[in-house]
Amino acid sequence: MLPGFGSHCPSGGRESGIVVLPDRVAWSSMNGTVRCLALSDGRELWRYDAGGPVVTSGDADDNLIVICSNAVFDERTHTWVLNTSVETNTPDAGGVVHALDHDGTLRWQHENPEGARFPSLSGDTVYYHTPYGLAAYSADGTRHWMDTEGNLAVAPPALDVAAGIGVSAEDFEGHHIHGGLRVTDLATGQPLWAVDGSKQNFNPDPPVVAFGSVWMIGFVFREHDRTAVRLNRFDLRSGRLLATVPLGTEIESFATCLAADETGILVSYQGGRGMNDGVKHIRADNGKPRLIQPIPADAAAVTGGRALLATTTQLCAVDVASGEQLWSLENPQNAAVTTWDRVVTVVPTAHGVLWQAGPTVTMLRSDR
Repeated sequence: MLPGFGSHCPSGGRESGIVVLPDRVAWSSMNGTVRCLALSDGRELWRYDAGGPVVTSGDADDNLIVICSNAVFDERTHTWVLNTSVETNTPDAGGVVHALDHDGTLRWQHENPEGARFPSLSGDTVYYHTPYGLAAYSADGTRHWMDTEGNLAVAPPALDVAAGIGVSAEDFEGHHIHGGLRVTDLATGQPLWAVDGSKQNFNPDPPVVAFGSVWMIGFVFREHDRTAVRLNRFDLRSGRLLATVPLGTEIESFATCLAADETGILVSYQGGRGMNDGVKHIRADNGKPRLIQPIPADAAAVTGGRALLATTTQLCAVDVASGEQLWSLENPQNAAVTTWDRVVTVVPTAHGVLWQAGPTVTMLRSDR
């Protein structure tokens, strides 16, 4: 068990502040403290004060760790309503991008008064979201470009570096849905195509980029306040709608794309109206959904043909091909998890499986 903060973990955009490197993990908190822990035994290697809440996921490569902090943050508004702060006109203002060496030494900072969220590293470039679109900076802090025509993103962008394309889920209104997509040329910052948020009902989650496509969950409203859930597949380069896959009549309340393996997409869902929950695997070649787990997951990773499916209370491994459950583990810290602690991350590493469930991070052996 890695030592935790004992206080609420970051939950902005339903992503954690964990950044995993081959031998260590950087763990950020609402009080601005970044702790770096050794993956082998959980001992603390260093601390860094970001000066403000770190509420969205960060990133790392062989040279840098990048995180974003914000001086103003209204957690309930940001997480559940996706609205704007009355005082700042943005849910997180006073944004700062921090670039750290692996030993915790600050290499550079960049301030964005409107807010900074979801930094991603690619080569010598750092990408992050402002309330007005995606921005790109060189690894030394020099600005390349900034998109000022976009909207607030509610999840990390999906970067296809080989294609030179960044995909953002943005333009969300209200509690859950009505969001769109914005796809940006990573070299120039110019928009390539977009899906109008006012005409779609997407779930505010990270887009999944796989098989030359962008995958997003959408809702189709039906009679008597019922909904049908669809998995939408868009061509990565043109934005053309390639397929709309019905996920099953039992899915009515919530669904989200979790991850992709070499054959398809994992989707977690809640049945609603007394129906069963679960995780389905949708084949990319024929669009056929297949139930592989009867319990919904908040996070997932796929490694070696196994899907690691995590909630705040349970982590299990499922063979994707057969749907057989290989093992399951209950969270020993269930009592510590509250409604506002529902941050879940699962990451396979060389040392084992890293599982964040609420305020606790656990390392499991690789041979589980």
